[in-house]
Amino acid sequence: MNEGDTTTLTVSISSLYDNQALVYWESSNTSVATVSSSFTDLKEMKKGTIKAVGGGTATITAVCMLNTEDILISCTIKVNESKKSASVYGFTIIAYSNKSTFKVKECDSRNTDGTNTYDVDFFCNGSEYWINKNVTFEVEDVTPKAYAKMYLDMGIKYQAPSLKKESSASALREWNAKEGQVNWSPIKIQEPFTNAGPGQDKIRATAGKRLVIDTGMSTRALKVVAKQGDKVLDYVYLTSNSRNKNDSSSYSKYDLDLYRAVLNKVEEALWKPGMTNSEKLIALNNYINSTNHYPGRDLTLKEYNATFWENWSVDDTYIMKTDSILDNIMMFQGGICDCWAAQVLMKIAMEDLGIPKIKDMTEDGEGVWLGMGSNSSNPTAPTHVTMFYKDSEGTCYGFDVNGMTYNHSEKEVTCEVHQCREKLIPLK
Repeated sequence: MNEGDTTTLTVSISSLYDNQALVYWESSNTSVATVSSSFTDLKEMKKGTIKAVGGGTATITAVCMLNTEDILISCTIKVNESKKSASVYGFTIIAYSNKSTFKVKECDSRNTDGTNTYDVDFFCNGSEYWINKNVTFEVEDVTPKAYAKMYLDMGIKYQAPSLKKESSASALREWNAKEGQVNWSPIKIQEPFTNAGPGQDKIRATAGKRLVIDTGMSTRALKVVAKQGDKVLDYVYLTSNSRNKNDSSSYSKYDLDLYRAVLNKVEEALWKPGMTNSEKLIALNNYINSTNHYPGRDLTLKEYNATFWENWSVDDTYIMKTDSILDNIMMFQGGICDCWAAQVLMKIAMEDLGIPKIKDMTEDGEGVWLGMGSNSSNPTAPTHVTMFYKDSEGTCYGFDVNGMTYNHSEKEVTCEVHQCREKLIPLK
């Protein structure tokens, strides 16, 4: 048989027992050939439908149950591996927009030992033989320089990426066996994206590889490339979101601990003995606002601030916005933040200064709260957020945690002039 072929085997039973015998079928190697039959019709269960799914040999056995005796009849099936070439191929991602020009997959990558494991699927309309003979996969750590420096300064050892390739044959076969069930749909090939937008996904996958990449804690962005010789077939970026590999509902303890360790260093440098809570909050807020960059403004764009772009971009774009814990860590090392960072400042006020959360100014005693839209410092901006702090004397302070907002007409737009790097608190 050839891979993909289907045939039928029939068991012949003496007419004396024909209406009594029950038959069931087995395959010794379901990665080579599968067998199915009726479980209820005495006549039809004598027929086994054989499907060739992969190259190799498999023993097909019919077990005939006659009264208390089982009679086994078997034959060997040889399946010739398909060598069909592929004309359509690509990595698979789920989340993207109709304006996406390249593939990015956000991964629940965090392992219980602090390392990362990333994975992505590559499918084609050819054979696995074609993939094995023609396609090579390359992996590159593209974690931005600023992130890599933070990990190095915090003493976290670097571990180079390690790639494993797994056949998708079993997964494809098991999924396709469910055809006809509710909510079933065929696995389609997601063709490469271009400057015109996402590629087509109309062709059914017939073969594929799952790529699994193990890395250390500090690798938070990977570029995976599929090549045929020197030709790039497709590429995809894999990023972490700080969520646990086997429990996406929770963040990695290692990332939360790292956030705490970095914050402690910043607080130790900024908060001096004898400072009041308001003075501590002002110092921290001023530090964040004088070192961070507001998203989308000119000071984050390559054409106006090449230094920032070089240290924070991945292959000339910014894709590191999927990792909220890492974003919060980098907020203390000159990263990107907008007014929603007020939530981080409020959490610090509550956890590190012991300030209670209150509803608003009308409540008695010291406290912090968030004001949004008309209740913020910018009432004309519906989504603007301000953190308010009222001290024990009843004095109220407003904190807008925005980062810098310079545009290209201002000389301070570059890192060299606004000196964000010189103002950073060293982590080592």
